[in-house]
Amino acid sequence: MYQIIISDDDQSFLKEAAVETAALMEHNGIRQGIDFELLTFNEPQRLIDYLHQNKDACQLLMLDVEFGSKNGLAIMKELREQELKCGLIYLTNYRDYVYDCFDTQPLYYMLKPIDWQKLGDVILKNYHEHYQGSKLNLKLSGKHVMLAYDDIYALEATSHKVCIWLKDSQLAWNGTLSAIEQHLPSHLFCRCHNSFLVNLTHIQELDRKEVKMDNGARFPVSKRLYAAALRQYFAYLKN
Repeated sequence: MYQIIISDDDQSFLKEAAVETAALMEHNGIRQGIDFELLTFNEPQRLIDYLHQNKDACQLLMLDVEFGSKNGLAIMKELREQELKCGLIYLTNYRDYVYDCFDTQPLYYMLKPIDWQKLGDVILKNYHEHYQGSKLNLKLSGKHVMLAYDDIYALEATSHKVCIWLKDSQLAWNGTLSAIEQHLPSHLFCRCHNSFLVNLTHIQELDRKEVKMDNGARFPVSKRLYAAALRQYFAYLKN
């Protein structure tokens, strides 16, 4: 799911930004709770603690330059050093920092009062370029469903169907595992067994008999495919 975080110590602005952002996404057919989620923080330390623990969950961070008792640029320099890779937009009253922010790789430096239409253009560009393409488009129960690759833990071939394992639920798709495999990126999904594809990003342990996922699920590994699966997993970790 595309996660947006808005951080500002001004509560009224924080609320306005959240409402405007959610409305923008919904207006463009991007559904809250399904395609994206929105988090807000009004205290810098809470934001820092969250991102330390969930740095891979955030896709877009909107941050005030003067954020409570801390400087937003200093926060981002530290987080970038810790490999926080999300998109970044500064929303601020201060023009003076614009030339100091480049080391933190922002998408945009936007002065308040915010031009919501312009902000929307920046958000949508980031969404379409860096996230929308990371989904699997399937027809389930007569409806087209977009599943983010990150939400898929494994895919299992059953009789005339594919069971799609999510974090805590399963979906059934009419078709073959080979057919669906063609639409999945090989650098993220690995065939560990004739009947199973697993998402490399969620592997916790891999041995000759099984693969354990970060949600506790376990899937079999075949003798024939173990070596290839291990090479693919090491290549993923290296990159």
